[in-house]
Amino acid sequence: MPISVLDVKLMASQRLADTDDGGGQMTGIEIVDGNVNNLFPDISRLDRTYGRVSLREAFVAVMTADNDTYSGAHVILSVPAQDDNVSVCLFQTGNSFDVRTGARDYIESYVVKGARFPGWLWGNHPAGSRSLLIFAIKGTRSPSIGDVLFLSSGSGQYVRVTGIEVTRCEFISTSDSTYGTSSLAFSRDIFAINIGDALRENQAGVEISKNDAQATTVYSTSVYDAANYYGVMLPTGDIAKGDVAINVDSIYTHLVPSAQGESPLVDLSVGETSPVIGSGQPYSLTVPAFAVTDGGQFNFNRGIAPGSLSFVYSGHTLTDDNTGVLYEGTAQRGTVDYSTGTLHFSGVAVATATVTATAVVGVEAARIANTASIPITLSTQGYNYTAILEPPPSPGTAVVDYMSQGTWYRLRDNGAGVLVP
Repeated sequence: MPISVLDVKLMASQRLADTDDGGGQMTGIEIVDGNVNNLFPDISRLDRTYGRVSLREAFVAVMTADNDTYSGAHVILSVPAQDDNVSVCLFQTGNSFDVRTGARDYIESYVVKGARFPGWLWGNHPAGSRSLLIFAIKGTRSPSIGDVLFLSSGSGQYVRVTGIEVTRCEFISTSDSTYGTSSLAFSRDIFAINIGDALRENQAGVEISKNDAQATTVYSTSVYDAANYYGVMLPTGDIAKGDVAINVDSIYTHLVPSAQGESPLVDLSVGETSPVIGSGQPYSLTVPAFAVTDGGQFNFNRGIAPGSLSFVYSGHTLTDDNTGVLYEGTAQRGTVDYSTGTLHFSGVAVATATVTATAVVGVEAARIANTASIPITLSTQGYNYTAILEPPPSPGTAVVDYMSQGTWYRLRDNGAGVLVP
């Protein structure tokens, strides 16, 4: 008797639940077709509000009493969920005894532990924390938003960077009797990092010293697409016999809940592609009894040529780095708008004193920007693109816009020949 469609059955695993031990081996219980909630429960109000990942393990079995040849069975998703907020997909781990924790780790295996990150956790971080404080040698490249780091303490945890703030601090070593000499001063870059998931375990850190030791080791990660997911998308056009490509409404699906929101940014400079050009000898402006405050500003009343500013007050000297950042030594103290000559202070020593600002007067030269575009198609996809810019752009005027997954991103020339977000 040949194998029929009725002989192919979907069988339940030991535990159809979203607990850590959910799943397990195959049972003899059939998941009957057409029964509501026979595999997944109803979606609760809380799940609709906060989002939820539900994992269920099921098995395809061919049950027949004879020895007819079994040529293979398959499972497909034929109709997408009618609720726009619900996404369904299939994947397999290759382990018939997997539990939910193993399946979860398999989903998260799109990244693997890579090289050690050249930084250390500053102080102990308790479980439940959603931020990390990492220090590194001066000049270390900071993680970017969206990067994933691996913390080695305990069972280990992958954390995604959702926000980062970088500062540079000066420290004095007290390790020997010559304390106080300039030779014992050293700098460290401090990365205050927000992470998407709270820490599941306590992470041990260390204090900053000239000879940095390590407790919890921080690793960078590499993308490793170990899992394949199978879903269903609706076509947006007619499909004809012999077509090798079709159009669908989307090629993406959600693996984990995500929330999107908009935060309008107002009163910001859009950074036009017009350089500020200086001319003549430095000009000095002295203002008596000026209050330098954290979050305050100072107006030079003239444009400022990049790299020429010196702002002196009460024993403190601030200079610019040619890219619009104010420094006192190696510590950032604010920003400067070269075209308007406005200084914005941040983290400065508060004082009311006579201030003297010296700079070469500059003017913003309005220019018509030269533009070029590179269409990205299936045949031109790549990691490196080159273009000959003629005439060469002035420092600080080059802008590169690109789209990835429907979102536009902008890179700007920082004036030193480097494109930065």
